[in-house]
Amino acid sequence: MISKPVLRELVTHRLRDAEALFAKKRYRGAIYMSGYAIEIALKYKICKLYLFSKGFPENKVEFQSYYNVTGIKKQLRQTIKSVQEIKNHDLSKLLFYSGSELRVKSKTLIEWHLIATWNPEMRYANTLIRKSEAQNKLSAVKSLLKEIL
Repeated sequence: MISKPVLRELVTHRLRDAEALFAKKRYRGAIYMSGYAIEIALKYKICKLYLFSKGFPENKVEFQSYYNVTGIKKQLRQTIKSVQEIKNHDLSKLLFYSGSELRVKSKTLIEWHLIATWNPEMRYANTLIRKSEAQNKLSAVKSLLKEIL
């Protein structure tokens, strides 16, 4: 289980990591790390929305423990069928389950489109990233974090 305070702290750390990489002209790394800031922020919101008081479930047993909590059982069963639906790196799915989709897409749609294609497999990419592209994506991440958190 990853506690909510730890998740919230990790968002800040990953954003700082991205900014440090950007400052060192490591643009691809900056974009990669900033995607994790968004992923973790969405998982934090999922915890808040579904009243995951102990934190974000990391496995089936932890996820199932929430079914026994009064008031959460029905909401969970209607929305999230298994831990695999929320324990992934798919930003679009996480946005949906976070309850922030309407707000994010109505207020920061352009920024969302800049970030929505992020995935951990980007670590293997060897494409050139220009400073302006990285700057735009970091700016988008900051705007999105304001809407999500």
